[in-house]
Amino acid sequence: MREPKHPLQTASLVEDIRNNHKDAIQQIYDSCFPIVRSYIMMKNGSKDDAWDVFQDAMMVLFKKCQTSEFKLTSSVCTFLRGVSHNIWLKKRTKKNNSTVTISEDQELIDEYDLQKTLVQVEREQLFRSKLAELGDRCQKILRLFFDKIKMVEIANQLGYASDNVAKKAAFNCRKKLTTLVQNDPRYLELSYKS
Repeated sequence: MREPKHPLQTASLVEDIRNNHKDAIQQIYDSCFPIVRSYIMMKNGSKDDAWDVFQDAMMVLFKKCQTSEFKLTSSVCTFLRGVSHNIWLKKRTKKNNSTVTISEDQELIDEYDLQKTLVQVEREQLFRSKLAELGDRCQKILRLFFDKIKMVEIANQLGYASDNVAKKAAFNCRKKLTTLVQNDPRYLELSYKS
């Protein structure tokens, strides 16, 4: 499938993504998702599969753009299609528990770097899913804690008697989260991938 002509090849695109410019991100979705959707559906995937794969590919792009050494050497649609190709192969391999042959038209992407980024995305997804399983109070305190808000401020915002009480609550919530993550079967699988 041919890529549409659009200004998504500019060097400033990486900077726009770094700065979370909504117009640039929307343009990426509008221009590139149809390409990925067509590819996934051509490979016997559904529209939902295509959306999931595209979201994962966007996470890879966002992560890549946060590193100073990342340079977009192709159009963003080509990059996302290549990443989506690899993600789809990986999902199919897991689902079918069989070997999938990688076609010769695979985009030129550093496999090791991509694998590392995909593992990082999977870890974050595991972490977020387990965070969502905690109660609202734990979620709030951990989000503030991870945002590096001072304990005194957390205590004030959430109505704890002191920063020491907030520290104890944060510790207990982190402990619960760690247990949930470590008890998930994906945790062991992701540990071996690092």
